[in-house]
Amino acid sequence: MALSAPTNLHCSISGTNLTATWDSVSGAVAYRVHVYKNVADQAMCDSLSSGFTSYIVTTNSFTKTISTTDTPLCLHVRACSTTTCSSYGPGTNTMCSGDSGCSGTPQSVTNLSCLRTGDTLFVSWNPPVSGTYDRFRVHYYIGTSFVERFVTTTSDSYVSSTVDSVHVRAFCGTYQSSPTISSCPPICTPNWRCRQPLDGYEHDVNNCGDIDRLNPVCNPIIKYKCQNGECISDNGDGSGIYTDSSCNNECCIQNNMTCSFVVE
Repeated sequence: MALSAPTNLHCSISGTNLTATWDSVSGAVAYRVHVYKNVADQAMCDSLSSGFTSYIVTTNSFTKTISTTDTPLCLHVRACSTTTCSSYGPGTNTMCSGDSGCSGTPQSVTNLSCLRTGDTLFVSWNPPVSGTYDRFRVHYYIGTSFVERFVTTTSDSYVSSTVDSVHVRAFCGTYQSSPTISSCPPICTPNWRCRQPLDGYEHDVNNCGDIDRLNPVCNPIIKYKCQNGECISDNGDGSGIYTDSSCNNECCIQNNMTCSFVVE
């Protein structure tokens, strides 16, 4: 049976002491910790797969004495049974920096917004107005459960049709701000209706973002009355007389003196 990937991975450096923790995984008998040295940022950390030093621990925590010349560090963590290890997943890779440059708990981020295009959520925010920070933790909530991501930029994107809110915290070493929360709009399903009065176009009444579009079903229907084999506009606009092969004396008799057709 495949093991779940560890989540809520956090690490910090105080002086030459590296400390990391994560949530326990059911069925795991050990954890494999990969430590990468001198990593530039979170994007690089997420892409690494070689050049690491590997350690095995039997608890959901890891400590190590390091050299300050090795920082910034990147950690990957896998949960292992007696036969296999989990894959890497969201929250199993993280940058690790020291607390020495931190001035305490960061202020919260501001102007958090969550926009949706199809199944993709685009999240952005402003960093704390003062104080120090080195990364952000983003929680994508689906009900009471969430998916966790760490980023070093002030934006992120995530593909999901069910996320209803996003929480963002600023981090500096082991310090973290209180969360800033924003709701995420549900997927918008267009509901197309003919514009009124009819003009050949339909409009999305749910306002999902698409422009009005042509639809022949929405072409105007102009009513006519028959007079001596000629179709005369009966909508009171004074548009004059129209002749149509289907509008003749026989047509007028068979259709109660009323003749209708769609003007393309």
